[in-house]
Order: sequence, then C-alpha cells, then structure tokens
Amino acid sequence: MLKKLCIILILPIVLATVFYAYIQHCPPESIRLTDYVSNPVDIIRDSDSVPHIYAENIYDACYGIGYATGQDRLWQIDAYRRIATGRLSEILGEKALNIDIFMRNVKVPQMARRDIESASPQAIKAFNSFAAGINAAAKSQWLPIEYYLTRSSWEDLSITDIQANIHLMSIGLGKAWGNDILKHQLLDLIGIEIEWLITSDSQYLNPNVFIISENELPEELRSENIQLQKIKLQENLDVNIENDDTPAGSNAWAVSGKHTKSGKPIVANDPHLSLTIPSMWYMHHIYLPNNTFSGMLPIGSPFMSIGRSNDFAWTSTSMKTDDVDVYIEKIFGDEYLYGDKYFKLKQFEEVIKIKGKEPRKYVFKETIHGPLLEYSMMGVKKLHPAVPIFNSTNLSYCFINHYLVDRTMDFILDFMNAKNILDVRESVWKSTATRIAMIIASKSGDLYYQSTSQIPIRRVKGDRPLAGWLINNTWDGFIPSKEMPYSINPEKGFIVNANNFIVPKNYKYHDSLGQYYSTGRAERITEILQEKISKGHKFTSNDMIEMFQDELDYFARDSLPHMLSMLKVPENYTSEVQSMKNWDFKLSRNSHGGAIWAVWIKQIAINLVKDKIPKEKLQSFLKSVIMQLNLPKIFKPNYPSIERICDNKSTEKVENCSDLVSQAFIEACDIVYGRNWQDLHIAQLKHLPFSDVPILKRMFERYKPVGGTYSTIHSMQYNWAEDHFMAHNGPGAKFVADLGDDEETYWSIQSGVSGNVFSRFYDNLLEEFDYGKLEKFTFSKERKV
Repeated sequence: MLKKLCIILILPIVLATVFYAYIQHCPPESIRLTDYVSNPVDIIRDSDSVPHIYAENIYDACYGIGYATGQDRLWQIDAYRRIATGRLSEILGEKALNIDIFMRNVKVPQMARRDIESASPQAIKAFNSFAAGINAAAKSQWLPIEYYLTRSSWEDLSITDIQANIHLMSIGLGKAWGNDILKHQLLDLIGIEIEWLITSDSQYLNPNVFIISENELPEELRSENIQLQKIKLQENLDVNIENDDTPAGSNAWAVSGKHTKSGKPIVANDPHLSLTIPSMWYMHHIYLPNNTFSGMLPIGSPFMSIGRSNDFAWTSTSMKTDDVDVYIEKIFGDEYLYGDKYFKLKQFEEVIKIKGKEPRKYVFKETIHGPLLEYSMMGVKKLHPAVPIFNSTNLSYCFINHYLVDRTMDFILDFMNAKNILDVRESVWKSTATRIAMIIASKSGDLYYQSTSQIPIRRVKGDRPLAGWLINNTWDGFIPSKEMPYSINPEKGFIVNANNFIVPKNYKYHDSLGQYYSTGRAERITEILQEKISKGHKFTSNDMIEMFQDELDYFARDSLPHMLSMLKVPENYTSEVQSMKNWDFKLSRNSHGGAIWAVWIKQIAINLVKDKIPKEKLQSFLKSVIMQLNLPKIFKPNYPSIERICDNKSTEKVENCSDLVSQAFIEACDIVYGRNWQDLHIAQLKHLPFSDVPILKRMFERYKPVGGTYSTIHSMQYNWAEDHFMAHNGPGAKFVADLGDDEETYWSIQSGVSGNVFSRFYDNLLEEFDYGKLEKFTFSKERKV
C-alpha cells in the first residue's frame, strides 16, 4: 500500500520533470511576429541557434531583438536588471542585500530615470519596442529553471531597467578606485616603494605604445601638459577595503585596406569581462530594407556594441580612464565641511524589498561630491566583483555618471543611419554613460578611433583619496566631448586598443584621463602587426583569429633574463632553472616554464609584503592588477630600487632582492612540481546565482584548461589572493570582420547562445572558443525570407 502511494505521489513529479527538461532541451524555433509591430518580423534560427531578424524598420527590429534575447536569456536579463536597480534581494533574499544597498546608495536607479526623461521620442520608442519584445517572449514560454529553483517569477521589464543596465556596465568597467584607497593605506605601512609597486606614474611604467601616438594626435588637442599636483592625505583612512581590481577590458585592433588581402579594412575584437555562463554577450543579425547589421550586444541592452553593417565595422573596449574619485569628508552631525563653511547633508530614502523579510528603509546622505558610502559592503563582490569592499560613513563616491545625462540610444539610432565617419563623430557625444574606446572602420577605407563620453577635469591627481573639504580638490568641469581623444586614418595603417595608454603627454588633458592603464597586450599586438607589415604581408581574417590565440608574455621576455641572473638556488633546482632558460615566453597550456613563471611572480609579490602588512591588506594588494602588470619590471636596473623592502623583517637574516627572488623561485618550483600550465590554470565559467550553491554548481558551471594570463593577448586572469589559479576573467566573445569580403566574417562566444542549461546550445561553443575555429557566416545584405 505504501509503495503504491509513493508511486502515485512521486511518478507525476518525475514525469513532469522529464517533460519540462525535454521542452527546455528544444531550442526556439523560427517564428513570425505580428503582434505589437507595424509589419511582420521574422526570426530565423541558424544551426547555432543564432537569430536572424528580418524587419521593415528599426523599431520593429528592436522588438525582434528583445523577443529573441528573451527566448534565450530571460533569467540572465532579469538577474542583471535586478542587480542594476538594487532589487536582487526580492528574488534571492537577504544574501543579495549588500549589492542592492550599493546600487541604491550610488543612485543607479535615479540616474536611469533621469536619462529616460531626457531621451528623444525616437529613443523611447526603440526602448519600448525592445522591452515589449522581451516581455512578450517571457509570456510565450515556460520560465527557465532558475525561477523554479529560486521560487520566483518574471516581472515585466521596464525601459528604466534597460537604462540602468548601461550604468551597471559603467560601474563594472570603472573599478580601479580601490587602488586609490589601498595605496593611501599601504604608503604608511610599506613606504614610498608602494608608489613603484602600484604605480600611477608613466615615468616608471614607461609606455612605448599608445592608441594615438604623438604625431597622430590632432593639432587642436595638443598642448603642453599641465602636470597635476600629487596630494597625500594626512588623515588616517581607517576603512577595511578588500580591493577587487578584477580586470575588465578587451583587445581590439583594425588594419587599413592597404595592408589587407581584400584591400578593405579588417577589424578584430575580443572583450574581456568576468567569465560567466551564459556569456555576457549575445550574437544576432538584423536585416532592414536599407541596411544589415551583424554583431554582439551586452545582455539586457539593445545596443550592438561590436559588429558590422553595410558601411562600417566597429569594436568596443574599456578606455580605463578615471571616472571615479573618493573623498574623505569632515562630517559633524548633519553637516559637512567644504572650504571654510558647513553645509547641510542632502538625504534620499530607498526602500528595499527582501524575499521572506519585511522591507527595509535606508536613508542615504550626500555631499557636494556625491553620496556617502554608508552601511556594510561586506560580501558584495560575491554577486558583483566590480565593487571594492569596505565599511565607512565618511567616504563620498564621486562618479561622473551623476553629472552626465546619457543618450546612448539616440547615438545608436544616429549611428545606424550614418554614411561616413564624420556622421558618427557628430553624434558620438550623446553616449556618456560608459567610457568606451571605439574603433570604427568604413567600407570606403577609413579608420577612426574615438574615446567616448567625457572625463573630469582635475586640479590634482586622482590616484588617492582626496580631502573633501579642500575646494581645489573638486572637479573643474569635464573635458568637452569634441576634445576627447580621437584619430582618423593614422599613417601607420592600423589602430590598436587593448586598455593601454590612450595618448602621450602632448594631449591637453593628459593627466585628467587617469593612470591605471593595462600594458603588455597592446605592445604584443602592435609588435605582430608591425613585423608582418614590414615583410609586406597582406592580412586576412585568419591572421586575426590566430592573433587571438597568442600567449607570449611580453613582460616575461623583457624581464626574465635579469631575474634569472639574480637566482641563487640549490643544485636540485638546476633543471628547473634550465627550463626557464629554454622557455619560449609563452604561457601555452602545455608549458612547464610558463607555469613556473606565473607562480614565481605571484610568490614574489607575496614575499615582498607579507611581513609588513596585515593579512586583509595583503589580499587586496595581491588583487591589484596594476601591481601584477608592473611586478616583472621592478628588478630591472633602470627601475627605482626596492632593496629596502626585500628584507623579511620576521627573520634574523637581512635579505636582499636576490634572496627574495630566489626563495620565490624555489617556492614556485615546489608548487608547480613538474606540472604544466594547464594542470593549474582552469577557466571557471560561473553562473548567477548557482555557483554559490554546491548541490547545483556542477550542473550550471563549466570548466576547461586554458593557457594565457592577463598580460597575454589570449588573456586569462586568476585571483592572486587565492591558493589556486582558476581563471575567472577573460574573453567572452570574439568577432572578426573583413569589409572587403562578405564571406570573411567570424564570431564566437565563450559558451553558447542559450542560457537554458538543458539546451544543446548552452555550451556548444565552449571547447573550440579559445583555440579552435570561430563560427563563419556570410554577411549578406539580401533578405533571405
């Protein structure tokens, strides 16, 4: 009887689960949409389930884009919009509260509402069409399994949600400000050497590759650079910050037709962000009567950030400019000091709903600089690693997006109708929410680089926390959009942009741009291009695909010979020393030397400071990408001496830098223990939120061995503060377009088009993405249906 009862109770559940899994396993079918749109919209799915959207106008196309992304990525869209608007706790409960507090604290929902109020009627119509498409898709299908596992439901997407996503991306790209606080704190603990370890001074970085070289900078942007004063805040900044300078950037380059086989420009782009599954990027095609578009959009946004059209191909990366300053404020009661006067703190209230709990009201305060970062931020990086973690009530967050109204949708609509690069330049000022470095190539043969948005004009360097009461520390306006760095048709015949230094010091606002750029990748890309051009090589798309896979470490090649000369190790490590002498400087998967190198420089960083700073500060120091990129240079003869801090204070012996480098090498060899880089270096594609649920983690996450490190073109970054080398950041998409050959356009994304874990398109591109072929498609301007 009991057995029969169990069968009666359990069998329907099992059958329902199997039926649900089967339904979810089936990919979306091609469909014709007739509701909402002015003319029918066809969505045709290809063999990779990529949607090809056929529409009569851009507004109907936006509806089709929304519908397709809603079919494939509904949970991901929902999660990101809730992060951006500070509403994640509504579906995940109190564990997500800290991220909601931060997003409300820094006014992301308020900025989004402000932008929507300023958008043109055409932009509002496009936004509404995109949102309507997503909402229609949500109603037309079974909800993804994440909703059932979290016992939540879909809520219609609003156009404010979409705009908030743009600001979320900006916050994610502009997170180096944790270095500002860390440098200030470590200066007293370590000394002046911290300026050379986490350096923001180009005289130590000595860059030799710029996006725009000195002679390429337009005359109207040139001027003698006014070097900004470096300020040391005397006040103690007693906050516990867990810096999380996770790299967010990309590689992008374009080669002029004079150096290509087709005679037209070729562009290449692989954006680097957190490794997630599904990917943050979504591939699609749009066919309009007068234009065709193929490319990638960041999920939750209708903007094709990377792609090509009939007339253009374009790339997007982070500019890595400084768009945030933090101020320490003098607060007395409900007033703050500014100049020689006290001003009333402004206040705003936010009510946050929490699943299973009563709503909570928070009252945030702000000064002239911006909102005070109040309440605990501990645990926030679990759901959004862009945010440094600390707890303080007197730090204000001065974010450029608080001041600039964003009209990116208006820029996109203009761009879709542009006929030449001058048309693009006339409209680019409308896009202000994200500081993006764009490369645009035209079918007519032009190459164009543009730094978008604006940057604060500073009176003092912004690489430290600033005294909020000193008027001279306040921003002095913003660089006019027309005076942001740009270049058209550089004589060398190519443009390289890999989050590197944008311009040399002859740019009139050079010091205001910031100081935390990435180096290494741009140098290597430039080196490859110049070497091939010098031999008369004519580039094809396949050349660009090969370059994506390059894993030579530019810094290792430059620094290793001197570091080897410093070694004093026992005889039983002789074979490992010989391995390094024979190493080809490539961090390929099967490289033993590459494994030793990666572990060695990390151990050097640990040994340099572990006896001088508390453990929590050590964690933050190790996470600083600026430190990581600079570390191989610090022992070179032309670099300022750090001998004073090479001594380990916890031992009786007085060590020098040779001792420190040697001990780190021994430790590295013992950790590697004969293994290759792929044995240590595994890419982990995380899922939100089930990477934090052990019983579900293996079902949703994906793993694969990889080569590379942050400073190689094939960039795969791991957390130096962890005991493992699991890669958590790297390329999420790849795109190559030859404007002279419609058969030579290639793409791929890190996992697959679908966000549905049961779908065969959830991870079908995973294995070949890094080292295999990209997906080839014909860029056709003709309608096929």
